[in-house]
Amino acid sequence: MHKSVAMFLRATATRRMPERIAEKVLSKQTEFPVQPFGLLQLRVSDCSPKIVALDHTKYPDSDRVVVSHCSGCFVEKHQVDFIPTKGNDSRVVSLSCTNGEHAEYCGCTIQIPNHLALDISANGDADVKITGVEPTECHISSEYSSVHLHKVKTKKASIFANNGSVEVTGNLTGNVSIKTGVAGFVRADRLQGSVVKIDTFEGPINCKAIYGDTVQLSSRHGNITANNIQGQDVNIWSTHGNVDIGSIEGDLSASLGHGNLSANVARTGNLKVECLKGNVRLGLDSSVRGDLKLESPYPVDSENVSMDSKQEIAPGETETAEINVVTREGRISLRQMNWIDTVQRNNQQEKRSAI
Repeated sequence: MHKSVAMFLRATATRRMPERIAEKVLSKQTEFPVQPFGLLQLRVSDCSPKIVALDHTKYPDSDRVVVSHCSGCFVEKHQVDFIPTKGNDSRVVSLSCTNGEHAEYCGCTIQIPNHLALDISANGDADVKITGVEPTECHISSEYSSVHLHKVKTKKASIFANNGSVEVTGNLTGNVSIKTGVAGFVRADRLQGSVVKIDTFEGPINCKAIYGDTVQLSSRHGNITANNIQGQDVNIWSTHGNVDIGSIEGDLSASLGHGNLSANVARTGNLKVECLKGNVRLGLDSSVRGDLKLESPYPVDSENVSMDSKQEIAPGETETAEINVVTREGRISLRQMNWIDTVQRNNQQEKRSAI
């Protein structure tokens, strides 16, 4: 049985390196042997690492971490007195840049094999980019910079950007937890996992598609936008922001302070919306059947929605949903939607997201 190996890389510089300079500066390669299911710990300061998949044509055994760096980088490997995971070797590799000529442009490209756990901590002006890899787990903590993931598949992804933003292009697959502080935003193409959690302070959340058993989206002051959400249990929370959902399938619980909610419901068994000060607009698919409990200081605007005197949609159906909507200082509007309306609305959201 292979032992897993914990590796620690450290890179320091002063500014990010433009890609046109990278080809000239990253003139050295340093290789480190690794064993399957090991741990790569990367600590960077004022340096922007780019983590990519290992070139399997050059390294068919997938037993190397390859670091491309400038000629002034100093590499050291030593032992330490901690064991990150039971059974792991306490092996550490540090990487620091001492090249005065190129230090202000230093960065590094790190090739890693699949099934290697990642633990990344970035300080200063140190953007983190990860593309086309499949780590067993991926933990990223960034103090001032941004995090960009492209086509990443993992069992668990935990991402925190204190003063930066998080962007996912392509897809991020695995149990996902993303959190930003201050004004950092979250923008994602596709998130898929059993659990998907996103939390921001002031920055907006903008996702094209989310697929998960449990989905939690929350923001204090940012708007929350999603073209498509599919989940068994969807929770949305905001104190001072609007919520706009192009299409949702699953049970929804939404709580808003000051802000409007707009959502198209394709399928649900239980829908609960509470809004302190704001309007609630629901588009209900023609297949949605259920009991309505609506509370607003203004008359309910129901467009093309057939309700009886007991506020039931299509009474007599065996499978019904519980739809509860309360707004203390706002209006409630209902509209019956069809698939054409949903497609058109998603197209409009994609155009706004591209701007």
